[in-house]
Amino acid sequence: MDIPEDVADIEVLTRRRDFLSCLDGEPAEKPTIVENLDHSRSTVDRAIRALEDAGFVERTTGGYATTLTGRLAMERYDSFLAESEAILDAKPVIDALPSTVELPQGAVTDGAVEHFDDQYELFEVLIETLPVADNCRVLLPHVSDSRHFRLLHSQVTDGELDVTFCSCEQTYRQLAREFPYLAADLEETASFTPVRTQALDFGLVLIDAGGDRTAVIVAYDDQSVVGVVRTDEPTVIEWASDVADRVLADATPVETFGTAPDRGTFHEMDDQRLPAPLRSQGFERLDETFFENRTTLDPVTAWRAGLSLSEVAAGYAIDRFRESEGDRESVVQSLLDALDDGADLALLGPPGSGKSTVCKQVAYQWFDSQRGTVLYRESGRGQSFDDVGSLEATIGRGEGHTLIVVEDAVRAEANVIFEVMQSFSGRTDVTFLLDAREAEWNDAEEFPIDARLETFRQRHVNTVQMPSLDDAERRAILDRFADIADVERDGLPATFEDAAATSSVTGTAFLFFHRLARFAQPVGEDATPTTLEEHVERVRDRLVAAGEPTLDVGVLANTLNAAGIGVTPVALHAVAAGLEHVDHTTVRRAIDALDGEVLFGDADDGAFRTVHAAWSVEFLDQLAETDEAAADRFGRTVTALLSLADHGDRREAVASAVTGSTDLLGTIAAEPTGWADDVAGQLFDLGESYPRLAGLFDTTDRSTLTLPAACRRETALRQRVVRGYMFNWAGQFDRAAEEFGWLIETLPDPTTSHDPDALSGRLYARAKLGMTRVENASDVAAAKERGEEALAAHRAVEDDRGAVETMIELVTLELHAGNLDAAQEYADRASALADQLDDDGLKARALKGAVMVADTNDEYERVAELAERGIDLARDVAAIRAERRLIHYLALSNHRMGKLERAVEYNQRSAHLSRRLGDWHMACASQVAQAMCVLDQGQFDRARQLLDSLKDAPAESFVAIEAAATAIRGLIELYTDRPEQAIAQFRSLVDGDDATARALTFAHVGLTDAVLDSNDPDPDRAAQHAETALDLAEQAGTSRFVSRAERARGRAALVAGDLDAAERRYRHAKSIATDNSLRLRALEAERGLGHVARERGTHDQAREHYESVLDGARETGAIRIALDVVADLAEIDGSEWYALGADIAAEADLDDRADELRERADAREHEQRPETD
Repeated sequence: MDIPEDVADIEVLTRRRDFLSCLDGEPAEKPTIVENLDHSRSTVDRAIRALEDAGFVERTTGGYATTLTGRLAMERYDSFLAESEAILDAKPVIDALPSTVELPQGAVTDGAVEHFDDQYELFEVLIETLPVADNCRVLLPHVSDSRHFRLLHSQVTDGELDVTFCSCEQTYRQLAREFPYLAADLEETASFTPVRTQALDFGLVLIDAGGDRTAVIVAYDDQSVVGVVRTDEPTVIEWASDVADRVLADATPVETFGTAPDRGTFHEMDDQRLPAPLRSQGFERLDETFFENRTTLDPVTAWRAGLSLSEVAAGYAIDRFRESEGDRESVVQSLLDALDDGADLALLGPPGSGKSTVCKQVAYQWFDSQRGTVLYRESGRGQSFDDVGSLEATIGRGEGHTLIVVEDAVRAEANVIFEVMQSFSGRTDVTFLLDAREAEWNDAEEFPIDARLETFRQRHVNTVQMPSLDDAERRAILDRFADIADVERDGLPATFEDAAATSSVTGTAFLFFHRLARFAQPVGEDATPTTLEEHVERVRDRLVAAGEPTLDVGVLANTLNAAGIGVTPVALHAVAAGLEHVDHTTVRRAIDALDGEVLFGDADDGAFRTVHAAWSVEFLDQLAETDEAAADRFGRTVTALLSLADHGDRREAVASAVTGSTDLLGTIAAEPTGWADDVAGQLFDLGESYPRLAGLFDTTDRSTLTLPAACRRETALRQRVVRGYMFNWAGQFDRAAEEFGWLIETLPDPTTSHDPDALSGRLYARAKLGMTRVENASDVAAAKERGEEALAAHRAVEDDRGAVETMIELVTLELHAGNLDAAQEYADRASALADQLDDDGLKARALKGAVMVADTNDEYERVAELAERGIDLARDVAAIRAERRLIHYLALSNHRMGKLERAVEYNQRSAHLSRRLGDWHMACASQVAQAMCVLDQGQFDRARQLLDSLKDAPAESFVAIEAAATAIRGLIELYTDRPEQAIAQFRSLVDGDDATARALTFAHVGLTDAVLDSNDPDPDRAAQHAETALDLAEQAGTSRFVSRAERARGRAALVAGDLDAAERRYRHAKSIATDNSLRLRALEAERGLGHVARERGTHDQAREHYESVLDGARETGAIRIALDVVADLAEIDGSEWYALGADIAAEADLDDRADELRERADAREHEQRPETD
């Protein structure tokens, strides 16, 4: 069949479009076309001929050029291609629309088509458009994301948006069931028009914003949103309006949403201040009535218990300050300023640092200055918060600039607050202030937030660090305390460092207030002020003396308080209901015994005021250490409380025994599963936050802590994961392996399952990762295999964050196995995936892998560069754990490069952050590293003090650290002229079974020097140690240890009299050190070259080496090396060098060494002075 001429021309256009484009401009001859398009001459001839025949090009005086027809045809063809591509790209969305929909082409070709991977993404589309709209029509067949209701409510009730809402009967029933108060509020809002229809098979949202109209067409697969088409093209808007008009014309008005409860409950809010559900879930509205009805404790007791809002209002709180650009600024005022500007903030700090007090100060000043409504939720008060609808409705009715404050916001009991924050993220008159522990804020494993809110949280919420108490604040507190407690100011302690230094409690503000309160209210007959530990011990001893039943009640009270769960009479009387040896009279006596120490006042609103949680953590810590039955006691009391979820008769017994509020029993009866899950989750969070309490929990199969039948299977599985990690951090690896092993054997492997369950798959993957960390302590090969299995499991359930964490663990394992290339590959993959997820906290953690590889490769400049980049990322999102690890590596790299002052500073910072996080393993690692730094600075006593003050912990978790500490103790003995004691330290490493290859290298190098310095030097034995050190260092492939070993070999050869061998080895040691930026190792090797020159009698050459070492040592702050080489120079030139050494020691505040060197200078001068008659 002949092709019509015009169709043939279109075919030419399709095939030769590149020629038209080439000639659409300056005319060109064929040779130029050949060059520009890289076609053969014959192809160009054929193309030009065909284009001329079609009338698309013509011959001109300058060559061939595109005709007007050719240009217009090309533009139309390009338009066709673009429109076709847009339609094909939109295929997943438009194919999900019913085939009967007469969708205009312009909707796709001129609009934006968005295909969703997550059905909740529709909310993100609407939240971009509704806040600026004047009116809209919303036609949705299904509402799978409840936030759509809350978004409409927040926009409608402020009076700025008119909404016509059309959906099916089921949608309105869902609204009435899940959000009864929100539904009641919408029904009575004139600007909200609800209608009902069953005729919708796709969604349509029409938005009018100041005359600018937008249509959003929503495509569904079954009831899940597939994607949307968003456009403002006029013909599409007209079509969408016609569709909406037809549907709404046939729809039925909705008179009532269904079975909403008594609307008076919500609408009497002005009288009751808050809806009942919010009050029961811990929220309070600050107003005159609130403060009138609150009891205020005496100031000293209030400072011990932690200040309430009423006590803040009474003026008990002291303003806190922080450094900002060289000035001191009020923390409260800076928060108020930022909140006034509309920022949402999270105040971060360790337990006991004063976060909640600052939040209360901000809230009270907001109320007192009449800025607007204040809603406040204290941690551990009321039930878990989940009534988002009531809170949003209350916020919508707020006056002025509304402030919402939530303590411990990332915990499971409160973290749905982030959904509320996202709903109001476009409002400048609604602001949120949160507080959270640093360790929980950005920990992917501890933070149980919905993944779809993670990006919002990281990018929208600004974090503020809670400062430590400084001297000026302490003085202000002391002055205020003296006035309140009516005591003499001079009799109060000026500092509290001695108490804090030995305490396991990290909250410096809490420790300070406790110490002061004990001055006003001493414990015991001797009326002596006590430390925190002494106070806890005395109270515990009194409970023990009162008998087992009383102690059981005291244990439950402190457990609940430490976990942030409200301590109520109902909870304490559960011990009597669940344990045969305890009766309700005993519970009352126990409450009396705890009053004034742990509990304060009456439980007027259902819960007692309590001492700070840190006090109760110390109580449980002492219990675990001193009571053989501690785990049984802990387990049975917690089980008795949780059993209220299963046993109605026990709830009735408690109700009969309690004279005050029993609202908690109603909550348990109404939602036994939700209550039991929440309480169990918070209790196990306690163990994960404080691994030293792991012994109280015991393993799942042996523990007396039994979860009730009401708990979900998910809760039971999660508690095994938490136990495993808890035991791992505590160094109880066998127990950790038992928990992880059970999960691995019981849960289906998601890598082999055809349809893996997301929850079980994630728990399985976490168990595999946990087992990897357990086996890393003993069997690197097995740990690697387990790590690879964990990575595959994380991938199978699409858990990218877990995959990144696992790859970082695999970096460590490959490095331990000596596989640098494999380690580098995992580090690169972890960084690439973290970049893809665009999560700064995860990026910082991934950089840790790259830092470890660079450190192993002795690339210390790169270590510093990568670490500093990661620290910046970590600080931006308050990823404290990642920041701490990176600072640790930054300290190590600076030490190796000879930047000792910086290294000490970074080690102190790393140890400080580790203690704030409760990670004593890393705190001690940083302290050991600091000891090595101050040793090189010549501060031998300080190094010994740092090692002696290491925190005790289970031996298994401190093997590597203890080995390093032992090696440093050996060096201290060596450098203080005690070689026999040094040999004993180093031999303990060599003869032991647990030392790493690096520690053994260190030990053999130390033995080389110690044997040569001993009372009975043995050059042959010293040489053997040096050769062993070199073999170990070369096997480890670590330059810094090879350099140390070569320097030791050089000294052994020097003492043996082989000066040529000594020189070769010293030069090799110096070359390795110099090439790898190991400044201190290079100085030690060059000092050895000075020794060789001195033995040869070439004193000028020796002096040159020694003076070079002295200059470098003084520049780096390596005072130990500087003073050693001063002695070398004095042997050549005389006493003036000792005088210089004395000055160097004095400048470094080494007074004893300075005196010693001055005495040497005087003695040497006396020896050299000629005798006279």
